[in-house]
Amino acid sequence: MSQNSVAYFCMEYGLDSDFKIYAGGLGILSGDMLKAAKERNDEVTGIGILWQEGYTEQVIENGKPVDRSSKNEYDFLEDIDLKFTVKVNGKDIKCKTYMVEKFGNRPLYLIDTDFEENDEWSRKLTQRLYGGSWEEQLIQKILFGRAGLKLVDELGLDVDLYHMSETDSVFVGLEILERYLERFGYKESLELTKKKTRFTTHTPIPAGNPTYNYDLLHRVGYPEKMSYETLKRIADEPFNAALAGLRISGRANAVSKRHLNTVKNMWSKYMKTEPIVGVTNGIHIPTWQSEKIKNAEDKEELWEAHQKHKKDLVEHIGSDIDLEKPLLGFAKRMPDYKRPGLIFYDMDMFNNLKNEMNIVFTGKAHPEYQQSKERVSRIVSRSKEIDSVHWIENYSMEDASKLVKGCDVWLSCPVPPKEACSTSVIKAAANGVLNLSILDGWWWEACNSGENGWQYGDGKIFDDRNRQDEHDALSLYNVLEKEVIPAYRDRDRWIEMMESAIKTVENNYTAKKMLEKYYMKMWI
Repeated sequence: MSQNSVAYFCMEYGLDSDFKIYAGGLGILSGDMLKAAKERNDEVTGIGILWQEGYTEQVIENGKPVDRSSKNEYDFLEDIDLKFTVKVNGKDIKCKTYMVEKFGNRPLYLIDTDFEENDEWSRKLTQRLYGGSWEEQLIQKILFGRAGLKLVDELGLDVDLYHMSETDSVFVGLEILERYLERFGYKESLELTKKKTRFTTHTPIPAGNPTYNYDLLHRVGYPEKMSYETLKRIADEPFNAALAGLRISGRANAVSKRHLNTVKNMWSKYMKTEPIVGVTNGIHIPTWQSEKIKNAEDKEELWEAHQKHKKDLVEHIGSDIDLEKPLLGFAKRMPDYKRPGLIFYDMDMFNNLKNEMNIVFTGKAHPEYQQSKERVSRIVSRSKEIDSVHWIENYSMEDASKLVKGCDVWLSCPVPPKEACSTSVIKAAANGVLNLSILDGWWWEACNSGENGWQYGDGKIFDDRNRQDEHDALSLYNVLEKEVIPAYRDRDRWIEMMESAIKTVENNYTAKKMLEKYYMKMWI
């Protein structure tokens, strides 16, 4: 039986460090998916936006993160000479189209409004990823829905399924529903929409499941044709983007087994949603796994390859780091639930361990979230006060590649059960970097503590956040002192754990295997 052709919609794609149309893990995942689809010869076509200024360039000035932006120029984009117009917020907006397949990926078509035929307001819509006010970001999503669907039409693509990756893409499905409503009644239109659409929910936190009041929707001219009564049947009141995605899609998925449980608990009280399945994320092995690690023929070669990557990382960090001590890495966005500062919860206990290890932090705070920036500032301050703590500014895919190969231990500290998957821990494990994490996201299903990494916290969940932080921090210190640091002194055991971590990923969590599961569970 032939496979369905899929138009894959995502607001960001991480294909290469220098192609700055990504912000974090969502974009890296979509980029990995297009690369794996190319290798598998899958009919998956990427649809996105050409963010002229990318996400943010975030540097440290006077100990604080400062955002900078500039227009990026790319010589590898193919102008396919396709322009079209869509109406958003009552205005006719011209869209230009570029295509890229330079990075071993399936074709990715990118929408651009930042050119001279548009007015200044329209040009700004595709300038910065996740930039601007709440209202401006909503308009960007509406633009993506309308322009993305029209782009598929203009390209003449023969598409069986439209896949919406995260709530940013939900307006694609709503546009499809609006088209059907012009010809059919509500019930039939909804069933026809479900046959064409699929939806992935990527996070349980509120930022990934936004709501909008109908006054705001009215102010930005949405919907154009559908009645508010119909829209409320789909998305409730206030408008809930995740709920809309779940109700208009024939199939929906979470991104790990643990996340599936969380999502079911979140949405089971709502009526008229389709059953949600689990498809655990995977990584594109050629992008993220070291060739030296992959091709190591014995334990000695594996260790030598790892030590080479560790030295390269230390040079990249630019600090005096003792290679004989375990190097921990924490590289993520900086929202509260990631808890980047958990290891500093009790400074007396941390100080008892700080001379036995080094730890490098990196990540970006959302430009509009001051609390995230304050978290960065606190860690930067620690890096100046404590010799064993280090910071890499302006986190990029290049930094990530060096970190997931060169660290000894990958530290993750999410508040359970708020981690959906966390593909960075998979990338680290693929290179023999041992995870030290809360049992959440991917680690919940992949962890064999003491064999391919370590868990701390014992999977316990408390309603009280202070109690949760205290319990997890004390457990973290205990596992570091009694298990991780002693294990590093036993090279044979450490290398065996590295081999186990690598096999865990190679056997089950590659992007190719992920796509197999999408075709089995979602794209049918």
